[in-house]
Amino acid sequence: MLENIEPIVLDATNNVFVGPNEFFKIVIDEFDGETIQAWHIEDSEGNVSENLAKRAAGNHIDLLVNKNVRTVWHFGDRIATNLVSEEQGQRIMLEQEMATLQAELADLLATWDEVEEQPDAVAELQAQLAEILAAMDESEE
Repeated sequence: MLENIEPIVLDATNNVFVGPNEFFKIVIDEFDGETIQAWHIEDSEGNVSENLAKRAAGNHIDLLVNKNVRTVWHFGDRIATNLVSEEQGQRIMLEQEMATLQAELADLLATWDEVEEQPDAVAELQAQLAEILAAMDESEE
């Protein structure tokens, strides 16, 4: 396990840390001066992770790498399992919300004459559907 003697300082100007023997890089993709909005890790073969700032909400960068090292992987396995469960739960909730809204919209469209008299209701449902679709797109990233 590697531990740094000196702290690593990353900011908008110095946004890349190259690890020992260039095994990995930590890259800050988006930093507003206070909060890290996006960061990722790259391995020596050019593989890039997804945005890792989501879970910490930009408040810290914690990283355990290498599933083949027994001293580290049990942490990673537990965290990965929790993350997958959380994301699956969020996706299921979003899919249920979307199905409900689609059913409401279908009911409105089935009675189109009445819908023309309720444009605000249609616009509201369309806006809610758009929000859910955007949230689902974010959860896939």
